[in-house]
Amino acid sequence: MLVVDDHVELATALSLLLGSCSDIVVCGVADGGREGLRLADSLRPDVILLDLSMPEVDGFEVLRLLHEQHIPSRVLVHSTYLLGSVEDELRANGAWGWLEKGCPADDLVAAIRAAGRERPAS
Repeated sequence: MLVVDDHVELATALSLLLGSCSDIVVCGVADGGREGLRLADSLRPDVILLDLSMPEVDGFEVLRLLHEQHIPSRVLVHSTYLLGSVEDELRANGAWGWLEKGCPADDLVAAIRAAGRERPAS
């Protein structure tokens, strides 16, 4: 899985939390959308945990480009953004699911595990 978040401390903490799970492998951490796209293309992770609010290339653009480029990762949006107001846009651009930042760690881990078990669309 790949973590994409411009808050380096949070991205590091998430990668440590997720990496401590025996069934989750964190293959990369990107500190912004541009690097997230590059790593997604080269690493082809099963799951991408994606923040929406990032400078330069935001999560909406990352999601749209991943979908356009047919990168088969399941994208789980993790954001403080008012997610209910953008669910249609997230779904239309291929988001697998979404969680608000600050959700219980168990919910985040369960969502990543569920995304990882699902087969990507061909």
